[in-house]
Amino acid sequence: MSTKKYLITWVIISIVIGVLSSAVMALPAKWDYKTNSNFLSSKSIYKVLLKNKYSSKIESLSDTKLQILVTKIDELISKYENDRNIDDRKRLKIFSLLHALRDVVNEDWNNQSITQKYVPDTTPDTIEKYELWDGKISSSPKIWYIYSCVTRFGWGGAWKDGDWIDGNYWYPSKKTVHVDGNVSWDGEISFTLQWDKRVISWNWVPEDHNTWVFPVSRNDDAYNYDRNPNSIDDYKIYYSLPANPKIAWSASCVWMWTIWISTTWVALFNGLDAVWRDAVAHEIQDNCEGHPERDGVYHYHNIWSCLEDSVEDTTNGSAKLVWYALDGFGIYWNQEDGKNLTNDDLDECHGHSHTISWDGTDKKIYHYHATANYPYMVWCFKWTPVK
Repeated sequence: MSTKKYLITWVIISIVIGVLSSAVMALPAKWDYKTNSNFLSSKSIYKVLLKNKYSSKIESLSDTKLQILVTKIDELISKYENDRNIDDRKRLKIFSLLHALRDVVNEDWNNQSITQKYVPDTTPDTIEKYELWDGKISSSPKIWYIYSCVTRFGWGGAWKDGDWIDGNYWYPSKKTVHVDGNVSWDGEISFTLQWDKRVISWNWVPEDHNTWVFPVSRNDDAYNYDRNPNSIDDYKIYYSLPANPKIAWSASCVWMWTIWISTTWVALFNGLDAVWRDAVAHEIQDNCEGHPERDGVYHYHNIWSCLEDSVEDTTNGSAKLVWYALDGFGIYWNQEDGKNLTNDDLDECHGHSHTISWDGTDKKIYHYHATANYPYMVWCFKWTPVK
């Protein structure tokens, strides 16, 4: 890569740092940046933004240019750390950006760190692990990516990663922290076929299991990682879905709120948290993998543990129907013909077509499947969703 291209790349990154730093919200005046929650949260957000936009440019740099880049970043970190003429608020903004950029460079350079020697994952292969897909959104249907209607993300989600996240992977069996408590709900839901419509009425809360206590208490272990301030609310809502949806000429994007309705009374969101990250890996939910968002809607992001024991294969080797997407198509369990399905078995919207049991009859129709890894459910809608 020419020196000219390297300098252009560095100028672009410098501009990004300048623009992003002006957008950071006000931060506390006194802080220890290595443990400060605002620093960690800001760094996490900037890391996703930088990685999503500039990782390809960074990957194209030679080893020598990468070393120069990281050395320059470290010089800037050292400069601002020791410069007492800059107030603490401004220094924290700069630190969060520089450390985020440094992490992106280290991760994208063949998974190695220049200033800190990369330590390979030594967790035994017998422990289940999944790759982190933070920031994997697209502007069109694309396998392994969520085709998101939202392209400007805000603040929220977990502010600190737990030890179940290691580099580019996370380990479900190590994620033992859950929100405490035990709250029962009187969930109500009905599904009615009315001509060509499937009318659904329900009150947003589960009937088949309890939830834990939200907002997350300061005394809860989960508070050390995820300080969800939202409460669970119940109120009536109605949907009228197409009973026999068709595949559209082009797929539709998915939004950040309810996009599936569970046959067990709970809403499902896509696999992202509020800042483009894998919500299941980063956020802390209750023991049934659920939590509320800001409007009080209790929801899941993935296959939840409280449902697993009740799901069995049905006719034609197809898994049990457990959700309806808001475009009308069904979402089935992740097992089919005795096989655990993966993303590689499904199309760009996370589904396929074959004969399944649909409203009591065998019918060849398109349908989605859940999977155990990101993005878990639906990547895009095959038919126009209702709102």
